[in-house]
Amino acid sequence: MTSRSAAGTVDALGHYERGASTYFAAQCDQRFGYYLYVPQDFELGRSSDYRLCVLVHGTGRTPSVYRDLFAGFADANRSIIVAPLFPAGIIEPGELANYKFIAFHDIRYDQVLNGIVDEIAARFRLAERRFLLFGYSGGGHFAHRISIFIRQGCSACRSALPAWSRCSTSGSRGGAASPISRRGSE
Repeated sequence: MTSRSAAGTVDALGHYERGASTYFAAQCDQRFGYYLYVPQDFELGRSSDYRLCVLVHGTGRTPSVYRDLFAGFADANRSIIVAPLFPAGIIEPGELANYKFIAFHDIRYDQVLNGIVDEIAARFRLAERRFLLFGYSGGGHFAHRISIFIRQGCSACRSALPAWSRCSTSGSRGGAASPISRRGSE
């Protein structure tokens, strides 16, 4: 259980806030959420020694797998891992590609990610808000685009194995139109 001071600030981490966490709803938009990995030796008083590493899932949406695979990295490099989940079927049932673009209908995924990063940076009292960004497959497309749009927040980006490199706003994968916004599958 998280302990709070008389002023309402968090003084200690709860049991589920170390190691591999449960799934947390993002406070900026509860349609989205994230998994965390916080090294067991993390202390709020030494949080300035830690950095944030964001791992973005592929189309299969298995963020907890990425979190678990990067746990050793987090321990060795004094990092807190956040693995957001961008669910399929938001707004349009069955839609799988929505998060791969910066904008989808009224959702701005750059703002969702910034909200999650702000929430975690505040919760764990991180001195540095800038983060490392990794994306696999569809998450690689997302990471590449996000690193362009929020350069001030992203200190390094690695995209791994993007599944398709050309896209169009019409939903076909053969065109060469803007990869920034997509109104959904047509």
